Amino acid sequence: MDKKIKVLIVEDNFDNVLTALIAMEELDVEPIIASNVEKALEILQFRSKEFLCVLSDMHMPLSSEGGYSKEAGKIVIKECINRHIPSLVITKGVHHHEKTCIEILMPDPMFALAKETVEEFSLVKVKEIECPEKKVKVWKEAFQTLKEILGDDLTENLKTRRLYQKYVERS
Repeated sequence: MDKKIKVLIVEDNFDNVLTALIAMEELDVEPIIASNVEKALEILQFRSKEFLCVLSDMHMPLSSEGGYSKEAGKIVIKECINRHIPSLVITKGVHHHEKTCIEILMPDPMFALAKETVEEFSLVKVKEIECPEKKVKVWKEAFQTLKEILGDDLTENLKTRRLYQKYVERS
């Protein structure tokens, strides 16, 4: 049985996908890529228990036919919340010096243990980094952020979700 940690990465930009693959390989994590919301939801429907977490872009196509949305990442994160899968959104922002930065956002923890379908939730910025020359750093930072929240023992998905629930309950 394959014990390698799996992460679902929801990203449509080819360059970002390549850097995510490099970053996950360096972290010894197996990435599964979904290039649009429809594909991500399909993967989560049938394989959600395989993933330690989901790292998602915010702006992407809704399906393979297009329908680009600035809020597409929220659809993916909503599904993660309903399935109790730790998730982060990675998106470009502008910080106070008016330089482009990368924001790493997490769903507001109070919604993460919802028993019913979550309709509305907020995203909280957990980290902001200036755009590095090597985007591999961004994906590593996102994954390391989740590790900090969840703790270092990331070998079992169920155990990780329990750790996530404890984090949510503390918040």
